[in-house]
Amino acid sequence: MQGWMLLNAALYGAFAIWCTFAPDRTARTLGFADLSPPARSEYLTIYGGLQAGLALAFLAFGLIPQWHGAGAAFAVLLYAPIAIYRATTMLRLRIRNRATLVVGALEGTLLVIAIVVWWRYSLPS
Repeated sequence: MQGWMLLNAALYGAFAIWCTFAPDRTARTLGFADLSPPARSEYLTIYGGLQAGLALAFLAFGLIPQWHGAGAAFAVLLYAPIAIYRATTMLRLRIRNRATLVVGALEGTLLVIAIVVWWRYSLPS
């Protein structure tokens, strides 16, 4: 459980750093056009700040044993809508962009693992 939570923290932390220090490059990779100043602010806030916050949340869930169960539930609640939205938009918009497909596959994988971890953690001893 701890290792999986810390892996999530590392993934979100790395993505936050990448998006914060290379916003134009990451935005183009993800399919965004050039960022106007308001768009750059929004992008940095969500793709930098929110991702950093999620990294810190998963770090806390991983380091505080009493929070492991809450962390597993949080992961399912976080990844389920992300995966549903990603799959729906990819199908409806017929997205074939490699970066989007890779990110979608990662999100789907993280959801499946989150469900397994939560289910195993929730089983009575």
